[in-house]
Amino acid sequence: FYKKKGYGLKSSSRKSRQLSIDLIEAMVIDGNGQEAAQVATLCTQLGIFSDPLQRPLIFFENVESKPFHEPHSFPALSFLEENFSIIQQEVSSILEGNTEELFSDVEEPLVDKGQWQEIVFYEAGVVSERSASLLPKTFSLIQRLPKEIRNAGVVMLSKLSPNTHIVPHCGYTNGRLRAHLGISIPDDVILRVRDQTTQWTEGKFLVMDDSYEHEVWHYGTDDRVVLIVDMFHPDLAESEKKKLIPKETGLRRKLQKMMKDNHVRSIVNDGENIVMTADRFLGEKVRRYLGDLNVDSVQLDEFGLTENE
Repeated sequence: FYKKKGYGLKSSSRKSRQLSIDLIEAMVIDGNGQEAAQVATLCTQLGIFSDPLQRPLIFFENVESKPFHEPHSFPALSFLEENFSIIQQEVSSILEGNTEELFSDVEEPLVDKGQWQEIVFYEAGVVSERSASLLPKTFSLIQRLPKEIRNAGVVMLSKLSPNTHIVPHCGYTNGRLRAHLGISIPDDVILRVRDQTTQWTEGKFLVMDDSYEHEVWHYGTDDRVVLIVDMFHPDLAESEKKKLIPKETGLRRKLQKMMKDNHVRSIVNDGENIVMTADRFLGEKVRRYLGDLNVDSVQLDEFGLTENE
């Protein structure tokens, strides 16, 4: 099929890579890891990927590819390490209370049960005022990072609960590196990137190329918390950096995926409420349910489902 269509890395077919990524990820999520690896190998032979274990949607051939990079090559990371005690103290203070309303669930799938949550400070250059007010000291330090870093991808807290296993997956591009500052690191939490495994250290950064397949096993008893900072790959040209901040990426791309996954056709913010319109598939299903209940509307509150005729 791919050969007939002329898809492959040299043809720069984004569609072929997206189709292949979706297929491999679906197989992994369904527990067919061995078969997914065979598909990844076949895709590499066809020229869709350069490495079965490196499957980004956006691939740059001119950057150095390796699972881990030296943190001390990035001065901005040294600055955050020097102020680690401020960050750790402030983050620890919010972890002592009820975190359910503070953190949001990460959209990546998990193996079986578990919980992976985040507090996002920056995404695609857009600041979260809520996160800034929640952790003002940490945000003040983040604000002192170079603007290029704040625009590169995401800056966020990542919290992983015990007994959580993140499904093996690859990041969006090899044009960015992802740095992790260990804030609360229990024993028995393991990170694999390609064929290398490591563990976090409190107060220290590790820098990974998340375009390689990676996963995390949390066998410990306490939450693992890290501060994630995305950075452009140092080998990336200025013109190439601009390709990673188009309108279709970042928040727009995330919103588009959320709408498609949940059968939402449109979203309108009227200042007080968020009004979402269902697509035809979900609309017809809801109409059928309302008809079966013989009601015109329903709403969900803390006491359950309320029906209105």
